[in-house]
Parts: sequence; structure tokens; C-alpha cells
Amino acid sequence: MKLLSLRRPAVRAALLFLACLAAAAVLFHPVRVESYEARILARLPWGPEGVTAAGPEGGRRLGPRSFAVAADGTLYIADTLAGRILVLSPDGRSLRALVPHGRGGAAVHVDDLAPAPDGRLFVADHAARAVWEVAPDGQAVPYYEVEAGEVRGWAVQGLAVDAEGRPVVDAVRLTPSSYEREIRRLEQDAAGTVLAKQIVDERGARVDGGRAVLPDSVESLGLGNDGRLYALSPEGSAFTRLIHVFGADGRPLRALRVQTEAELRQSQILGLDRWGGLYVGLNLGSPDGRIVKIDGRGRAVWSAPAPAAPDQPALGAYARVDRDGNLYVLNPGAEGLEVQKWVRHARWTLRLR
Repeated sequence: MKLLSLRRPAVRAALLFLACLAAAAVLFHPVRVESYEARILARLPWGPEGVTAAGPEGGRRLGPRSFAVAADGTLYIADTLAGRILVLSPDGRSLRALVPHGRGGAAVHVDDLAPAPDGRLFVADHAARAVWEVAPDGQAVPYYEVEAGEVRGWAVQGLAVDAEGRPVVDAVRLTPSSYEREIRRLEQDAAGTVLAKQIVDERGARVDGGRAVLPDSVESLGLGNDGRLYALSPEGSAFTRLIHVFGADGRPLRALRVQTEAELRQSQILGLDRWGGLYVGLNLGSPDGRIVKIDGRGRAVWSAPAPAAPDQPALGAYARVDRDGNLYVLNPGAEGLEVQKWVRHARWTLRLR
């Protein structure tokens, strides 16, 4: 017992240390602080040697319709007007053009694209109502054609790939008496699985589609590693967006609300990181552009401005996020397109409760 006597300096020091730890646990809690370092990967000039932008004289020109980031950091930019895909290396030093073509050299229109975790590249051709799998040499093979079978008349308007490499399409069909929308997970040469569905009749009334009902309007989609589907909707007010979350089986789980002080004109889901962080772009392409990160409980944990000049070419997508939480931002300017990488840094600190 003498070893534990309070008269011993070592014992008193140990007890004081434990008391300080207990007080710190009561007063403080650990917080992960995130910051981003913006780097310029590349500057691509407007024109044949870089990226294409065109439009009416005196009006706003249009640039790339979409872009995506592969697991290794390679960027795929849909240079839609030139009928090609620009492939930018992870370090930004190498740029090559990939011209997708079908059998017999038939052109493939690139409206949207999504790389799979295993290296495959999928392209959505809205005009052909098809999803193509594109090889490294540009050879495109039809993966899914919506004119086939029971999905006749559907038009693809959105594309994503889940963690298992399966494409997911956002498709719509207009008939004389209804508007129908489906989120469908694809299997090659098959109709796939309907995850969520919406049918609106000629009077504007919803009809149960037999699956989770989508919001009235979906602006963009996101897929998590766990198969959850995130659908961004302009429900609420001009200052509010709702993000509806569905399970991998299409079961509705919850709705997250994004509210801002500025009026929202355009919103996009930029992607999710490996920890479930959801990144949303608000008013991108304008001076009020902002990127927000939302955690699994619906809280905004990080936000940063991402302004763009309104007189420069308009893009279909301005930002994306990779699985490590690094952001890729396209900034159109007078001379060309600046490709930025915002490298994520994280550290732990203590804050008062």
C-alpha cells in the first residue's frame, strides 16, 4: 500500500494527470477539421487543340456537357460538340482525345459519362436512347438500349455507376396520357432492376408505380458505396433543396434538407466520398457558386465558394468529387478551360462542448 500512498510525488502526479484527462473529456470533444488546397491541373484552350465551345453569335456559348473522375484520378471530359472524350491524366500533364465509335465507325454522341471502379467507361447517348461501354481504343459496344422489349420509348437523361460497377440510368417516357420516370440499375442486355419510379397522369396526379416514388423533379443523382441512391429535388422554396435517400432496393429512407440565404437557380449532386460525405453544388456557373459537404446526419460540415463568370461558356457540370474527398472543378475563362484539383487535408483538433 505504500506504493500508492498520496505522499509519493509520482502518485500525486498520476492522479493529477487523470483528473486533467477527465476534465478535458467533459469540456472538449475531438473534431475533424477539413481544408482544401486548390491546384491547377491543366489549362485547356478553346478550340481543336483543347476543348470545344460554340453557340449563337452574341449569345452564351456551350462547353463540355459532362465530366467524371475515375478511381485512379483520370478525368474524362465529354467534349460533346466535337464528338469526343478528352482524357486527362491524374497529374494533368497528358491529354488525349478518345473518339467513341460503334460498329462500322458509327458515331456515338457523348451526353454523359461514368467510369466504373474496374476501369470500364460507360457513355450515355441521349439521342440513341442507349448506354455504351467504351473500350480504351474508342470501340463502343451497346450495353443497354431502351428501345428493346418492355422499356420501349424510354429516353436516358442521366447516368451513374454503383460501387459494384453496374450502371444506373435516370430515364423518362412521355405518353399522351402520362409522364413516367424510372431509376433503373442495369444488367447487360437486360431490362435491369427498377429502383424507384414515378408516374404522373394527364391531370398531374401521381400514380403509384409499384416502387419508391421519386420526387416531382430530380435535378441529379448520386450513389454511395453502400448502394444508397441520393436524388436532389427542388422541392420546398427558392432557397431550399431536398435530397431524397433511397436504399439499394429502392426503399425510401429519409430526406435531407439544404437551405441557403441566396436564391437557388441550379443545383447538382457532385458525388460521395468513401466515408459517406455527400457533396452538393449550388448555383455553380454563376458568381454565387458554392460547394457544400453534408454528413450522414444531414448537417453541412464544410462549405466554400466556387464562383464563375456568367459571360463565359456554360458547362453541363462544373465540379466532381472522388472517393478520397478531393474536388475537381472546371472553371471556364476567356482563353480556355481551367481544370482545378482541390486536394483535401484533414486533421483532428479539440473544441469546447
